[in-house]
Amino acid sequence: MSSKYEAFENQGSDSSFLLGFLAGAAVGAVAAILYAPKSGEQTRGQLKDLADQQKQNLSNQWENTKEKASDAVNAAREKLGSVAEQAKSAVDSVTGTAKGTVEDLTEPGNQSVDKYQRRV
Repeated sequence: MSSKYEAFENQGSDSSFLLGFLAGAAVGAVAAILYAPKSGEQTRGQLKDLADQQKQNLSNQWENTKEKASDAVNAAREKLGSVAEQAKSAVDSVTGTAKGTVEDLTEPGNQSVDKYQRRV
């Protein structure tokens, strides 16, 4: 029973380690830029360029995600339309069959009624 809990605990520590590693790498990168032997103006320019690149990357990812979501919605609409058309077709078919069956069942009765009415 403890193996289930150990697996859960290990999963949490792996993600914590990864998060800590990434945070440390980011802090290290910023520290390296700030302590590099460049002037403040050059460093600020570098940081601005880096921020602009990240902004552009996020913008591109956002646009890609919107396009994929739009494509998924359109595909779902098409599929739903196809399923609705198949359902309508099936209902029409069953309705036609039921109508034919009812007519077949009522035909002998109608004939009997007609014969009886002619006699009277």
